[in-house]
Amino acid sequence: MNRKGPFFRLNSLLIGVFLSVIVSSAYAQSAKFHQYDSLFNEIVSFDIDKAQFYLKEQREYCSTKLEKVDYWLNSMMLNYKQNKFDAALKDGRMAENYLENVDDRRSMTYVKLQSLIKWKQGDFVGANQLLFKPLKENSITESTVRAHLYNLILNNYLSLEEYDSALVVARTVNWELNQTNALKEKHSIHYKNLYQTNLLSTGNIYYFTTVYDSALFYYQKAYTFDSSDPVWSINCLLGIADVLTLKGDYEKAGKYYVQIIESLEGRPEGITLTHAYFNAGTNFKEQENVNEANNYFRKAEHLSRKLNYDLILGLSLQEIGEYFFKKDELDSAQFYVVKSIPVLEKIENARGLCFAYCHLSRIQSKYGNMEESFRAAKTAREWMQKLNTLEARAVVWTTLYEFYDQHGPVDSALYYLKASHIANDSVKGIEVQNSLNNLLVKYETQLKEKENQLLRVEISEKNAQVKRKEEERRFWQILMSLLAVLFILVIVIGAIGLKMRRQKFEVKEKKLVHLEQIKTLLMRKLDDADLAVHTAEQTISELKDKQSSSEESNQRPELLIESMRHEKDWVAFMVEFELIYTRFFFELKKVSSSDFTNGERRLLAMIKLGLSNQEVADYIFISIDSVKKSKNRLYKKINLPNLKLKPADFIRNIE
Repeated sequence: MNRKGPFFRLNSLLIGVFLSVIVSSAYAQSAKFHQYDSLFNEIVSFDIDKAQFYLKEQREYCSTKLEKVDYWLNSMMLNYKQNKFDAALKDGRMAENYLENVDDRRSMTYVKLQSLIKWKQGDFVGANQLLFKPLKENSITESTVRAHLYNLILNNYLSLEEYDSALVVARTVNWELNQTNALKEKHSIHYKNLYQTNLLSTGNIYYFTTVYDSALFYYQKAYTFDSSDPVWSINCLLGIADVLTLKGDYEKAGKYYVQIIESLEGRPEGITLTHAYFNAGTNFKEQENVNEANNYFRKAEHLSRKLNYDLILGLSLQEIGEYFFKKDELDSAQFYVVKSIPVLEKIENARGLCFAYCHLSRIQSKYGNMEESFRAAKTAREWMQKLNTLEARAVVWTTLYEFYDQHGPVDSALYYLKASHIANDSVKGIEVQNSLNNLLVKYETQLKEKENQLLRVEISEKNAQVKRKEEERRFWQILMSLLAVLFILVIVIGAIGLKMRRQKFEVKEKKLVHLEQIKTLLMRKLDDADLAVHTAEQTISELKDKQSSSEESNQRPELLIESMRHEKDWVAFMVEFELIYTRFFFELKKVSSSDFTNGERRLLAMIKLGLSNQEVADYIFISIDSVKKSKNRLYKKINLPNLKLKPADFIRNIE
């Protein structure tokens, strides 16, 4: 059976078309998924409704493992943005089913979202535990991804006010970014953002530890590193403005705040804007422009409540309470300060709680509630001990001095007055010392920069050497592979050639054997032909001998029958019969419906000769009944011109 016929080719064509449609459909589906994924990431930060629509479209087109990971991570991010933390964690568990053996960046996104949920819930320690786990287990090896996770840990340490740990992590981030595989991405946006973020975070560490010159140095360095990105530029400018406020340059800082706020108010609302409002309020507060300061604190309070940002919300409520305290509106002051305390306790912000309880102590003291005032001052002292900074000591000692100055005893008031002066003087002394330290830091930083530059040059040269060696090794590897392939090809071609020659030789041998067989057969045929010719010549000779007596034989057919009886040679009999009755079969053919077979011709000849049924049966070795049946079939072929004649008589009368 021919399996490569038209039907088979048609089936193959249909199968090919079907597979092409499936492949093209799968490709189109994947393209649609990535299109909606890109649109989702563009708008998720500022348009939740559109993000939900694009996420719904993504779900219809996701089919591969990576697409399912991306879908569930996007869903997790969307629920996180909407503060639906339980739903976000549920999506994270779905994503975790597909995270095995995927790239570091997707794993980092999952860990990052988990930690951000913990961070928003105020569990900074839990957030850091989640971030440290893949770093310690080395399940994430890509340096830029590790640097990103360390940067998140750094920010959590800042929220926990663990500045020494934060500084150690900042140096770790810098180390990761100087690794060989990270330097390959030096010119990418992702690398630049990480490097700039680390500079900014380092500035924040020095800012919170009141080393303002160092903070200003890192903020300016972060800004000048890359000012093309408006988001990072605003963060850097915000840090510079905050330091200028603390250094007393309020006018210059105010210009920065106005520039920052105008830029941010034209964008989707975010946490950076809450910081800008709060810090602008602090700047106007230092200028004793309390009304303008209160306006900005209220804006910060409203936006941070909307964004569920507890840090700025608690501090803003506290500052609004202080505003009303200065205006002697004690009920409003107490309302806002008391409202700030549970918010700050939720995130365990020691500095904010220390100042809040100091404000509450002053308010209760003005009310005349001595016990409540002392209890608040005592709580402030407990938070001061946890915080353990000179700024907090100065504020708490001043609060206790005011309490004892109003309620006694005088000895305690005098003690805390001296303590507050010592603390304030120490703060000023530290600021002078910090200025000197800043010069040393700048000098050390410049030296480190030069060392890092030399190190980078050395690393780049080593990388170039490694690359050249790798290229040489690859060249020789390819060359050896090509030679091996060429050698194998020569062997294969030689083997194929040898096989073909062997097959040709076998075919020739078969042909020779076949020709020999044909030759033998032909020789046998020739021998048979010679014998037949010889027999025919003898027959013809005998016929010629008998030709002379043909007239006599014509009158006496019994002689022909006798001859046939003795010879038993039907071929010779028929030849002899046709020589005698030359027109017999010709005349019969005219009246017959079809040609006669050799058997029928022989029967006709015997009827012509007048043999009875018994005689015919004896000559051809069949029964009389068979003879009768044969004659009946034969007579049916003859169309008699005269129906009155019997078929046998008609045959015998033909000359």
